[in-house]
Order: sequence, then structure tokens, then C-alpha cells
Amino acid sequence: MSPTMQKHWHNEQGTVLVVGMLTLVLLTLIGIAATTTGTLESEISGNEKSYQQAFYASEIALVSGEIIVEGLATRAALAEGTTPGRYPQGSLSFDHTTFKLIQSQDGMGDAIIPRPLRWDNTDSAAVTNVPSGLSGLATAPRYTIEEREFQPDSQGIGITYGRTGTYRFTVSGRGTGGSKSAQLLLESIYAKRFN
Repeated sequence: MSPTMQKHWHNEQGTVLVVGMLTLVLLTLIGIAATTTGTLESEISGNEKSYQQAFYASEIALVSGEIIVEGLATRAALAEGTTPGRYPQGSLSFDHTTFKLIQSQDGMGDAIIPRPLRWDNTDSAAVTNVPSGLSGLATAPRYTIEEREFQPDSQGIGITYGRTGTYRFTVSGRGTGGSKSAQLLLESIYAKRFN
């Protein structure tokens, strides 16, 4: 080799080191981005699971309340005002600004200062039989039952609560997911005719 060729190769000996270092930096940045993306996806998946749990818990609470209404022998068996989670007509309303169920009357029909339901043993009833698949809930699913309206009819089959007809009830079910921040409130209208 000529001396100029040796000099030329001698000047390029550090190039491999620089290219190797740049490649390592680039691979490190790709690894950090992949780890960050994986962590974010894991958090999103956890939140989705928690909200799915809240949905299923509130469904269970809603169905439990409907089963209670279906099991009532008479309208008087609702026992509103004496049994937690059972309210007379006009007691509950939904506040669209705070997204909370508000109690506007006590069990005796007297007006009180409206306040949000606390969803505890005094304001609602708890579901006692929660499936094992929902064992990680932050709180037990709870429900309320409120008489919504009475639709009289002309059928003369017995006397229920003084009149014959169909009673409509608002059943509200509240569930939480794995954390208390994942909350869901579902409502249904359930009709029952007492004979």
C-alpha cells in the first residue's frame, strides 16, 4: 500500500466508533418509546377493566332492585321510609349538573333540604350476592327503589293500596369498579300490577 492510502485509512479509524455510538443512541430512544407506549397501553387497559366492572356491578344492582319489586306481594310491602333504599313517589331526582341522585323528601313525605344520596346503609340497599368475577370492586353494588307513578285501570281484581292498576317504580343501580373513581349509575322503570 502506498503511504497516501495508509494515511487515508488511518484517518477513518474513528468513524466506526461514531457510527456505532449513534446506532446505540437511536436504539435506546426506540426502546424508551416502546416502553412508554407499553406502559400507557397497560394503564388504558386497566381503566377500561375498571369501568367494565362498574358497568356490570351497576347492572347487578339494577337487577337486584327489580327482583325485589317483583317479589313484593302488595304495594304496601315496599315499606318506603322504613327500609333502606325504598322511597315514596317524588323523593328522588337526578341532578344533571352534578350527575348525582338527590333526595328531596324524607320517608314521611315532609320536605327536607335536598342532598345527594350517600349510597350507604341508610340511603340504599347493598347487593349481598356478588359473583366471584367481580370480587375486586371498590364498594358493593347498591340500589334504590322509588315509586314513580300509579296508572289506574278499570279491572276489578281485588283492591291494592286502595285502587287497582299498575304501579311504576324507578329502580336505580350504582356500581363501582376496582377504584372509587369508576362509578356508574343505571336506572330502569319497572311496572308491576298487584292483584
